[in-house]
Amino acid sequence: MPGTAPALIRRRPPLPRFGRFLGTLARVRALSADDFTYDLPPSRIASEPLPARDHSKLLVASIPPAGAPPRLTLRHTHFHQLPTLIPRNALLLFNTSSVIPARIAAERKTAAGAPAKSEIFLLRPTAPSPDPSLALAATAGPGESAVRWACLIRGRKIKDGSVLTAPPTPEPSTPPDDGEGAEPALPPPPLPDRVEENSARLTATVIRRSIEPSQDKDAGPPAAEVEFSWTPPHLPFSSVLASLGSTPLPPYLHRAATPADAAAYQTVYARVSAAGSVAAPTAGLHFTPETMSSLRGHRAAEIAEVVLHVGAGTFAPVSAASMAGHVMHEERVEVEVGVMRAVAGRRRGRAGRAEGEWGGGDVVVAVGTTSVRA
Repeated sequence: MPGTAPALIRRRPPLPRFGRFLGTLARVRALSADDFTYDLPPSRIASEPLPARDHSKLLVASIPPAGAPPRLTLRHTHFHQLPTLIPRNALLLFNTSSVIPARIAAERKTAAGAPAKSEIFLLRPTAPSPDPSLALAATAGPGESAVRWACLIRGRKIKDGSVLTAPPTPEPSTPPDDGEGAEPALPPPPLPDRVEENSARLTATVIRRSIEPSQDKDAGPPAAEVEFSWTPPHLPFSSVLASLGSTPLPPYLHRAATPADAAAYQTVYARVSAAGSVAAPTAGLHFTPETMSSLRGHRAAEIAEVVLHVGAGTFAPVSAASMAGHVMHEERVEVEVGVMRAVAGRRRGRAGRAEGEWGGGDVVVAVGTTSVRA
């Protein structure tokens, strides 16, 4: 308005914590992949879980208190001792996503009519919903929406319109020679839980062989869009997978899944209603019901749940020279408002404390990197 002095716009100075965050982010982006490269002998990789989950080894890094010399102390113990290491009244965040039997052994008919082995690895649903809980509940009855997933497909001469079926026919004593070249050997699928006397049969039609370019040359082939139909059509897709799919073990285990892996490669706190991961949140595999009970009882810990559906991209190697050049994969996350408020409340409790000074009531413990990402 005429005669009115212009308003002064005052800029709030940057928050100290936000400035530290930006500084930390810049240092992380500048990290070199060589900083994390080390030799890991295959003999040091456990290909089978321990009979008692919580008897695995646990490395404890003790951070010195505020004002003490910055010297990190390392010691070894076992996972069942974890409740004695967690401050009382701490808030623990658990990723309750459960792993689906995402690996399906299938076959396609060649031009000569002979079966050619292939494999379908489910990544994430695209229809009728990108929400795994809705996609897994879908049926294939008349009038139902198409069920489509982004998948990785292994096999020769797979293209748009290719039709794959599961389960594959029993392997003949002499593999057929269809003139198309030898198919890559696939590990035998495990014996799954039977659904209606194993009557389920799945048909997978490749809608698009490639729906997204591989952003990392070492991240594997691009995903395909696959439409599924099955019989009996009234079964939910989750039941079909339970019958025909197998546990998607990490590639570094170098073995085929067994029936025991369906339970072993699942956290004890995973929820069926939160199914959708194609890799387990492995840090949580060592928890047992006894560990959880001890945390709640003796340590008075508050338990909060988040859902992050772990994708196959978690196994993609880092080929970029620095972290700034690494392209992270996308993952679906679900965090309730109450959990956000609980974490924010703990953060407010930290205000005013010196760096390195903690109280049990303001500690937030994220169980594994998937809970951190959520």
